[in-house]
Amino acid sequence: MYGWTLGDPACKAVNFVFYTGYYSSIIFLTVLTIHRYMAVVHPMSVVMSRKSVHCYVTAILIWIISLCAAIPQARFNSVVYNNADVFMDAQNNSTTAVLLCDFAGQINWKMSSVYMQNSFFIIAFVIFVFCYTVILGRLLRPTFHTHRKTVQLILFIVVFFFLGWGPYNVAIFLDSLISWNISPFPDCEMGESIDYLMYVSRMVAFSHCCLNPVFYGLLRIL
Repeated sequence: MYGWTLGDPACKAVNFVFYTGYYSSIIFLTVLTIHRYMAVVHPMSVVMSRKSVHCYVTAILIWIISLCAAIPQARFNSVVYNNADVFMDAQNNSTTAVLLCDFAGQINWKMSSVYMQNSFFIIAFVIFVFCYTVILGRLLRPTFHTHRKTVQLILFIVVFFFLGWGPYNVAIFLDSLISWNISPFPDCEMGESIDYLMYVSRMVAFSHCCLNPVFYGLLRIL
């Protein structure tokens, strides 16, 4: 209701952590999916090496990529005034502009960040669809034996990931069209609907970050 009230350092920190989680999640899930694909389709491949050093190096590289991809969020996000939205202070009988945590006049960096998120999401989606289409085709063979529970676990996590992050990626893409003034939704009501979609989808994405470890642990127990 009152916009961003936690100050500039928290604005940068929250965005940095949020997007580090986004990029690391999507890259780790992509690597897990490719690993399951190789285990089912090409089990004798050198990619299936279980040497711990390879696991550590892969994990470190993924975190480095994720942290670097999230740096613009910390660098260019800050507290800005949104003069289009105001709230009434009943005690002082005055109006105050709402503060937002957003890219401060950095439209190019904002758009680059949006389309980089969308690109990661689309590339991962294509990889997931291809890998699991092949994997499920192999699993349906009556003579094929593998760790079905492991495949089902990763498939569930992937589906849960897309349910959590899909609406948010759609929302930020539609919002970017408005920023470029090329929106196919020129009326104010549709723009307001996209704002609501942004709020709701962002909460869903935040919730995914919290619930994903819980679902993972429950599935491991079951």
